Amino acid sequence: ANIVTFHVNGVTEPPQALAPAGSFNSPADLLIGGTWAANSPYGESALDELELFNQTLASADFLSIYQADAAGKCRPQPCTNSVISIHCPPNTNVQTCASSAVVFFPSAIASTSCGAITNLVTVPPSGSSFPAGTNTVTCTAYDSLGNSASCSFLVIVLPDTVPPLCPPASLSVTGCPPLMPDFATNSLITDNCSQPGQISVTQSVPPGTPLTGSTPVTVTVCDAAGNCQSCLVTVAAYQTPGCCQPVTFLRLFSGATNNVPGVLPGGAPDPQFLTSPPLFSAGNPFVQTSINGWWVPNSGLSKWVGPTATYASRPPGVYYYTNRFFLCSTNGASLAGRWTADDTGRIHLNGAPTANVLPAGWAFTNWHLVTITSGFVPGWNTLVFAVTNGLYSPTGLRTEITGLACCNTCVMIACPPNIVTNSCAGGVAVTYPPPTASSACGNIVLLSSSPPSGSVFPVGTNVVTCTAIDSQGNAATCSFTVTVLPTAQPITIKCPKDQILYTCTSSAVAYYAATATGNVGPIAYLPPSGSSFPLGTNLVTCLATNACGQVASCTFRVIVKSSILGPPNLSIQAGLMDNFALPFDPASTN
Repeated sequence: ANIVTFHVNGVTEPPQALAPAGSFNSPADLLIGGTWAANSPYGESALDELELFNQTLASADFLSIYQADAAGKCRPQPCTNSVISIHCPPNTNVQTCASSAVVFFPSAIASTSCGAITNLVTVPPSGSSFPAGTNTVTCTAYDSLGNSASCSFLVIVLPDTVPPLCPPASLSVTGCPPLMPDFATNSLITDNCSQPGQISVTQSVPPGTPLTGSTPVTVTVCDAAGNCQSCLVTVAAYQTPGCCQPVTFLRLFSGATNNVPGVLPGGAPDPQFLTSPPLFSAGNPFVQTSINGWWVPNSGLSKWVGPTATYASRPPGVYYYTNRFFLCSTNGASLAGRWTADDTGRIHLNGAPTANVLPAGWAFTNWHLVTITSGFVPGWNTLVFAVTNGLYSPTGLRTEITGLACCNTCVMIACPPNIVTNSCAGGVAVTYPPPTASSACGNIVLLSSSPPSGSVFPVGTNVVTCTAIDSQGNAATCSFTVTVLPTAQPITIKCPKDQILYTCTSSAVAYYAATATGNVGPIAYLPPSGSSFPLGTNLVTCLATNACGQVASCTFRVIVKSSILGPPNLSIQAGLMDNFALPFDPASTN
């Protein structure tokens, strides 16, 4: 509507025309309770303000209008009380490597229903040093009316108990040879509390240890606060291509106990060399109990060996001293050292002569160098010292030779299990499965066993040696035993006791079993167990044999009686066997 009738103090005034809504806003005060004459010029301003409410005014509305200022806005009520709302930050957890920690946290948030927040106090303030443990921080807000409110939260300081970091669980090293690393220099071993160099590291395999294959090592790391952790690390070792680190594969010092340093006593056989008739009387040469004064004197490293234990003249001829050694690889293989003999000699490797020759005559008065760098084969090699005795005189050999080669773990070989068998004669042919082998450096090109499968093995314990060789010339060996037991031990056999059977017919079935020892086969029975026996006394023969043709036998009786005459009238002492047998099959489980 554009016409509004305005009522003041119960008097109806002339209608007033309205401008469009909100288009007029007089700065003059509307005098509620005044005369119309005084308000008529400003009626539009009052109507304009009331029109904006677009509602029927209640008493409270009129009170607000009464308190309105010249701009037509409501005056605020006087504030005599207030309610403060305050919110603390959440609890804070921190770790420290010391006994305290400096902690920063956000400020509390506060508001008030009347007036304004004039002060916000935090005790202890952010950035303070808090001791280890649980600490309470209190925040208090104050407003302009003098009211206050508080809240609190916790600052929890924990000691840093996290152990230092472990190195990686697996790593690889390459070298010539590859060596165990020093984990104390590993930059990955750190923690929150230690400065560089403050972490202690120990390891179960010392740094610098030469490695082959994969090696587990336990690394223990401890920080400055005493927190420790044990870590298991697997180190894979790889040789630098072309790397050669020679190791000793042979120490051939005549008359010496080379596995344990020392020398053999005079007259003892030297198992390092194999010898054979007719010039040698035994399978090994003997350590000489006395030597010629012209010979190079014996020492604590080696002694003279020869065909006899004493210094004695021997027939002229060539005396062969043979040594067999296993070579894991021909890479870098060599033999070096010195030798001498009476009278002259030459060294042969794998059937071929070498350049190591003793001069004719009086060679035994001096040492002569040995150098062999070729002619080796992977696996078993044969080194022969051919010593020539020119006249019917004493003869002997003396060696101090060391073999070196670049061995590795390329080839792995596994032998079949040990075998135990029997023989009726001096030996027996034994077959066995081949060994298994693999190589990490090439293909297996040779797999052999000596003696081969199917060989005749004599009574006793025999060693079979198996060898695997790969395409790179690397080799490995293993061995197992074939034990042949004689079967000439006597056969013993024991028959069961006589059986007495009662029957209502003319026969009865009997079952029985004998026992035997002596590498026997199945026991034969005549008649067989389970046969039907007629009335009367029947003889059973038990026969045991073994693979060697030995035989042993025993007999017992099966007595069958008729029960038509009535049951037997027997008086048996309690606890004794009554020999009254029913048919029973010993092989039955029922």
